[in-house]
Amino acid sequence: MLLCAQDEYISRSDVTELGPRSDFIIIDVPESKHFDLLCISGNSDIEEERRRLWSAAIATSFVKLKKEKFVDLSSDINDYLDSMDLEDIDVNIDRGSDVDHVVIVMHGIRDNGFWTKRVASEVMSIGRYDNMTVWAPTLSCGYFSMWNFIVPFGRERALLWFMERYADVKTHFPNPRISFVGHSNGMYLAARSLVICDAILFENIALARSVI
Repeated sequence: MLLCAQDEYISRSDVTELGPRSDFIIIDVPESKHFDLLCISGNSDIEEERRRLWSAAIATSFVKLKKEKFVDLSSDINDYLDSMDLEDIDVNIDRGSDVDHVVIVMHGIRDNGFWTKRVASEVMSIGRYDNMTVWAPTLSCGYFSMWNFIVPFGRERALLWFMERYADVKTHFPNPRISFVGHSNGMYLAARSLVICDAILFENIALARSVI
């Protein structure tokens, strides 16, 4: 399935309802909105890339296509049913013991964090290409206002929530390495937790518009 990166009508969560996940994969078409997918006759770089992806989707066998770096397996779609995304829930994750690396992705203030799903999917796709099993939970405590960030009790409540989510990850995956990708307040929570809790460790950290 070809899905435009900037599609204004269809999200990755929508396509998971089309059938059994094992029956399809997603090819992400960069720099494209919904109807741009049909614009493949020009000579621009992006139209050439669309032609290449169309050709791959049509002419490449399903088994071979699943091994390509530019595709996302449907099982990699870290959709809104991921229990680690939810607050105040008894996390029950059954993903096996073969996970090599966990990459936590978290958004910042005044943001519902929809973009984190794409980052998570890309991270898992790259891991698969490098013969690693990667799980990328997209933690979200919901819309976090500027007021919540400014007042100490707002940040403190979010910090405790974040450390509990980290503990959930370690409980279910005590052995894999853990890394973090964070934007704005997400980065603040990760950095602050490192200061106050020696049990929290990250292999690598990626900062996006960091506030620290």
